[in-house]
Amino acid sequence: MPVNIPETEDIDTARTPEADLALIRSMMHVGRQRMGVDGAHLVIWGFVLSCAFLAQYFSIVGVLPPTIVGIWIPTYVIGFIASFIVGKRYPRITVENNLALRVYSTAWNVSGASIGLYFITSILSEQFDHMTITFLTTALFGSAFMLTSLVTGLQKLRYVAFGWWALLIFFGIFGDIGPEITLVLSAASFTLLLIPGFFLKRMLSDEV
Repeated sequence: MPVNIPETEDIDTARTPEADLALIRSMMHVGRQRMGVDGAHLVIWGFVLSCAFLAQYFSIVGVLPPTIVGIWIPTYVIGFIASFIVGKRYPRITVENNLALRVYSTAWNVSGASIGLYFITSILSEQFDHMTITFLTTALFGSAFMLTSLVTGLQKLRYVAFGWWALLIFFGIFGDIGPEITLVLSAASFTLLLIPGFFLKRMLSDEV
């Protein structure tokens, strides 16, 4: 249970190491519960992104018509609609002034906003570069998973972060590997988004 710290003129005098530790544990527990709910969203985005990258590969090799907008606009629309429906079914767990929730939520919001803004502005300005968005995605997803691991105490999420950073290093060394880059990203979306999402959903079920 959260610790209620008495309100005094000097709040430091009302705090004890035991109270601080209990407060941190409570914040991390609520953060894990919230991440368990958000695991459903990772499953959704892992699935739609995996399918989108696979479709992009078939587009590049000529099986499907060559298009970026035709693949990714429907992907984002489907992802957001599915996330909205899931959000209605599993209401978000929120606690006022919970630093754990604010930190990890901000990390994911910043990641999604940065990737989305680059995609939209680069398409409109006809300056889209698939390697730039690849570096951006792998770096931000890795950072978001690492921050989530730190503030919730879910150590296994660090391995997911390392997976995204390993991809960043791989592409940094080998650069553009051709159409197969979309196959790699499709596999990454499945193994480093969808599967961790299932793990987090199961964790929430075990805790409830």
